[in-house]
Amino acid sequence: MYTQRYSIGQTDSVSETIETLKNTTPDLLFLDIQLADGKSFRILEETKSTLPVIFTTAYDEYAIQAFQYHSIDYLLKPVNKEKLSKALQKFSSLKQGVGTSEIAELKKTLEILGKKYKQRFLVKTGTKLVFIDTTEIALFYADGKTVYLLPVKENKKYIADYTLEQLEEQLPPDLFFRTSRKHIVCLKAIAEVKGTNANLEIRTKEPQAQTLVVSRDRATAFKQWLDQ
Repeated sequence: MYTQRYSIGQTDSVSETIETLKNTTPDLLFLDIQLADGKSFRILEETKSTLPVIFTTAYDEYAIQAFQYHSIDYLLKPVNKEKLSKALQKFSSLKQGVGTSEIAELKKTLEILGKKYKQRFLVKTGTKLVFIDTTEIALFYADGKTVYLLPVKENKKYIADYTLEQLEEQLPPDLFFRTSRKHIVCLKAIAEVKGTNANLEIRTKEPQAQTLVVSRDRATAFKQWLDQ
């Protein structure tokens, strides 16, 4: 995530952010620790950035490492508005000339970044409605326009009233990864991974034992996700 004077922009990966920073010099960086293809610390290392940074993350174990860089603050998700305000005031005092309208835009953006991920799903089984915790889901897969949810502990499937694109936005990225156009898998459901970048396969655990193929364009990011 980056912000330029008078505008706000967003990137979703380490590589995309590095390319963006080659062509622009933002006033302030908002960085989530874990991006789609690795940790955001690599952005600062490869670009040798001296830009001020506000880290926004669900992880507390990287706080000491974060302050090795030009960090203004380290905000845990869900982001507390009062702490956000203090961080932005600190940034404003360090860099005079950032207007109140820009600060307001930054606040609005970070509130979006600080959203809570979905904790449970409501599904229908017969005439009953059942709650399934997000952490108890093995994978989601699309069959045509229908998306199915498969629980970790039972050999069943339920219809999920979401598209895979919507689910990508709502699922915690440290637990779920979209391996292809048709599948999103949970880390705790993976039994083994084999193959090369050109042909990576995932075997999921019983009772939902399935073989999933990782798309070639997602293979590198998938291995980085496993190694975080």
